[in-house]
Amino acid sequence: MNSLTLAERVAVTDKLDYLILKYLIDKRDKFEYIPKSTLLRDLNLGEKELQISLLRLAKNGAISKTKVRGEDSISITFTGLDIVSTKSLHSRKIVKSLGITIGEGKESRVLFGYDFNDNTIVVKYHRIGRRSYRKKNRQFS
Repeated sequence: MNSLTLAERVAVTDKLDYLILKYLIDKRDKFEYIPKSTLLRDLNLGEKELQISLLRLAKNGAISKTKVRGEDSISITFTGLDIVSTKSLHSRKIVKSLGITIGEGKESRVLFGYDFNDNTIVVKYHRIGRRSYRKKNRQFS
């Protein structure tokens, strides 16, 4: 599944996958990795449905998994952020569909897209790393 385009990855992301990605974004300020047990508790999910969704998200490259203090933990990737952003743009009637990638670098990904009037548009996803993200929000006492 890693050969899927961003548009295809968005298309195979269901409501539960999207809910998990949104949760990871909401907690991203404080936690780089969220324990699987916290996802189960906070999202009130069953073990099996969470496992299936996490497997699908991992195959799509939307999340990364690691063990933190011996427990399986999850973090959102740039692809996961792109999926949530694309779904948000679609629900707000800004982007109807995505086309091919026309450029990708360390700081952004640029794609052709179409608005709801079928006009060709350019969609740019910025890449701001975790270090930049934290530094930007750092407070001094």
